[in-house]
Order: sequence, then structure tokens, then C-alpha cells
Amino acid sequence: MKLHYYSETDTLSIGLKEGASVNTEEMAHDVVVEFDADGSIISIDIDLASKKTGSRHSGNKEFPWISN
Repeated sequence: MKLHYYSETDTLSIGLKEGASVNTEEMAHDVVVEFDADGSIISIDIDLASKKTGSRHSGNKEFPWISN
């Protein structure tokens, strides 16, 4: 699993496995899931991530356990 936080867009990306995305679905408001050809989830993107965690910091301080 790989985690990446994009401070420019306040997006948290959770990569679960390697592979090409063949289908993308918005599962909830600001939550997008990508699937591979077998229907397995390969990634989850959460927009406005710092707001969903209640964080008020800027930069990567919202998620100190994630390296950019």
C-alpha cells in the first residue's frame, strides 16, 4: 500500500496494488475508487482530505505519517 498527499488539491491517494485502471467510480462525495480489469480496487482518492479529518494545518502537516 502506498499513501500520497497532494497539498495543491488537498487529495489523499491510497494505492492498494499496482495495475492499470479500467474503471473509475465515485463511491461517495469526493471519494473516487479505481478498479483493474479483474474488478479489484487498485486505488482510492479522497478529495478535501484535510477537511474530512478535521485538520486545520497547511502543507503535509495534516498527514505527518505520509511522505510526499
